[in-house]
Amino acid sequence: MVPPVAGLLGVPLTEPVSTRVESGAAPRRWRPRWSRVCVCLAAAALDLAMWGGDGSLRWGGAAPTWVVVIGAVAVFAVLLDERRDAPTGFAVAWAYSLAWGALLPHYQPFTALLLALYELARRIPTRRAWPYLSASAAPWLLNAANAAALSGVDRLGTALNAALWAVLTALVWMAGQVTYRNAQMLRLRDEVFAARLHLTRQQDRVALARELHDVLSHTIGAITMQAAGARALPPGDPRVTDALGHITATSTSAMQELRSLLGFLSEPPEPADEPSARTGSGDLVAHIGALVDSTRACGLRVSTVGLQAVAALPPAEQHAVLRVVQESLANALRHQGRGCRVGIHFQIDDDSVVTHVVSVGGAGRDAALSGHGCGMGLRGIAERLAELGGDVEADGTAQAFRVRARIPAGRA
Repeated sequence: MVPPVAGLLGVPLTEPVSTRVESGAAPRRWRPRWSRVCVCLAAAALDLAMWGGDGSLRWGGAAPTWVVVIGAVAVFAVLLDERRDAPTGFAVAWAYSLAWGALLPHYQPFTALLLALYELARRIPTRRAWPYLSASAAPWLLNAANAAALSGVDRLGTALNAALWAVLTALVWMAGQVTYRNAQMLRLRDEVFAARLHLTRQQDRVALARELHDVLSHTIGAITMQAAGARALPPGDPRVTDALGHITATSTSAMQELRSLLGFLSEPPEPADEPSARTGSGDLVAHIGALVDSTRACGLRVSTVGLQAVAALPPAEQHAVLRVVQESLANALRHQGRGCRVGIHFQIDDDSVVTHVVSVGGAGRDAALSGHGCGMGLRGIAERLAELGGDVEADGTAQAFRVRARIPAGRA
């Protein structure tokens, strides 16, 4: 929408096509716009028509008609080339108008200077264009004096003639300024749109990274610990089969969550769709139960209180509660290890949903999990809850850790 409108105004928002050279392609030849050609031809014809053909010079002699015509064609050819900077075009038009006003009183060209002044007003900031506007007074005054002398009017007529030039100049100047400001507004709107698009993409990347971390953190930690425990057992021990079964169940659950997440990314969401409903939080009790089972299989003792009460929460709140529990169990698994006691308590009142997770004791960090953890989990939980208007608190020591997450009720 923005580039076509700007093109109609004559203000390119990007580099001119003639100056862009794509790799492997020859530079395109510059061609003037037909609208600009027509304007320049009409302006030159108006100047020559108003002249009338009288070539009498101020100090005697006569100027050939072809000299005047060629001079007009040369000046408008300069103004036709949009690749030239506006001050250069104005300087040529200013010198052309002033020179003919001094040499040939019957020829009073003004359209070239008006076009050049308009180009200045629409292409450069006002504070830089003011000196050129002031300089245009010299040829206008000279032309007004020539017109007054040739027509034999009194001082009032001369003043009215000069006022006419001033009004005409002011109108052209204001038209150029309006075009310049419209172009700046369009450019600013385009930049704001691009910034919002970039911010949205960044937020999408952060949300995707957060989801992937939440899905994989607990799962990979549980699989790693179960595999390390099975490896330490002697061959043929029944506990090896149990560990492999838990690994299979945990990895299957992770694959289902990843498949749901990838399905949401690859398909356009329906109007009533929520991302949280597509990432595995539909049955909160079942998902938390699966997390608790896989954590217990790693040698941690996990208990829950009030789990059934959160089953009726809206999807966004369910998803947030699930991720809080998932990250808390993953941290207990990584940092406190086997033998850790984890208590999960859910509390719901009229104002908020509060999830307490307290982990105590444990054998310490397992060597198999020494490379796990990047500090992203709790930060992602805090960002997720902030989007819902909630907050999270986390503190503890080497033997105990507490997480308290609060979500305002009805914000989902």
